[in-house]
Amino acid sequence: MIPAQVRTLVPSKLVVIPVAASLIAEVLAWAFLWAWHPSPAWYANGSLLASVHLITVGTLAMALLGMGWQLVPVATGVRPKSGWNTAANIINGVGIVGAFIFALGLAGTQPGVPSMIGATFVVLAMMARSVMVMREIFPAEGRGMIRMWIILAELSLWAGLGYGLMLLTNRFGSPILGLSPFPTIAIHASLLLIGWIGGWIVAMASILVPMFLVSPEPRSELLGPAALFWFAGVAFGWPVVWLIGAALFALAMSMSLVRRVRKKIGADLQMALLGIFGLLAVAGLMLSGLSGVLTVIAALAIFALPVLHGIGLRIIPFLFWAYAFADNVQNAPLPEQVGAPSLSRLSAYGAMVAGILLLAGYGFESLWAWRAGVLLGNISSISYLGAIVVTAFRTWQAHNRLLSLPGTEAS
Repeated sequence: MIPAQVRTLVPSKLVVIPVAASLIAEVLAWAFLWAWHPSPAWYANGSLLASVHLITVGTLAMALLGMGWQLVPVATGVRPKSGWNTAANIINGVGIVGAFIFALGLAGTQPGVPSMIGATFVVLAMMARSVMVMREIFPAEGRGMIRMWIILAELSLWAGLGYGLMLLTNRFGSPILGLSPFPTIAIHASLLLIGWIGGWIVAMASILVPMFLVSPEPRSELLGPAALFWFAGVAFGWPVVWLIGAALFALAMSMSLVRRVRKKIGADLQMALLGIFGLLAVAGLMLSGLSGVLTVIAALAIFALPVLHGIGLRIIPFLFWAYAFADNVQNAPLPEQVGAPSLSRLSAYGAMVAGILLLAGYGFESLWAWRAGVLLGNISSISYLGAIVVTAFRTWQAHNRLLSLPGTEAS
């Protein structure tokens, strides 16, 4: 029988399988980026399009897909409705297959039938998942402002998918509304990267960082206005308004951290926090008007990837630990005692330095800096996977040792 404190945990495979797929996509994305020379002539470049969508759809979306199955019960404080796990397994399969077919189908000079099929799979999976999330979040009680972030993020997802469909039909030569591709790309990227992914990251960080550092969650008085400014800025293309939302969230998180009980912050949460405050650098680039591509790279490399790496390195090992020792928590080792701190640090700090090198490589058209960033990013991704595998193995070993102790056979 799973005790009350872990009753809202979903089966670990619902989280681990999409996250594993996201890591494979991340490594493939770095391979495509290695072959691309940083240049302003980026539009319709198949290699770059494939790598960007391997990161956004394959890495970020699949990671959020997996972690979201666990975050929703944590946010609501109750078990999901009947059929949640079965539907989640189906959506995981459809989404993962679709993401790889879609992203790799963009590698050529023109998209073909595979990219359209993959896009259809992804859209269906994301829409079905969104409906499931909304069904749980709307009627729940408590954490009103965090739930509002999730709801607004889901609305951004629907709008972003609509713009993505328009872009895909443009590339096929059959535009739906005849929108100009460059503004449409900016809206599409903003809605999905800042609206959906960013909104979910804020919601996850607002729950999980205080949970693991034993601090109060960010104040609703700040989270509410932050959401309004954040999503209004995204919806209407107002960078200054979005910056106010990002600054309010950073302030709310800072006030939470000051009051934390656990003073030591591990490499995983350090990286998550650096990524959160990296939002302000993203906003600065957006306001500078230097390059929209630089802003997208910054949003991916110094915000989204580091935060997801950091949170993933904490939540996935915790899932392993919770299921391994749910019936014998009092005799179990602490979660950090079965972790892989060296690999976690390499993954965490490597991701952030890689992002800085990518920005320098693109901004100064330096192939050396670009490829150094790509190489370090790949090392970070492999270290992330290694940390999870090592933690899973050490958890299994500790579980077996615990079972072998006298008097624990019945646990």
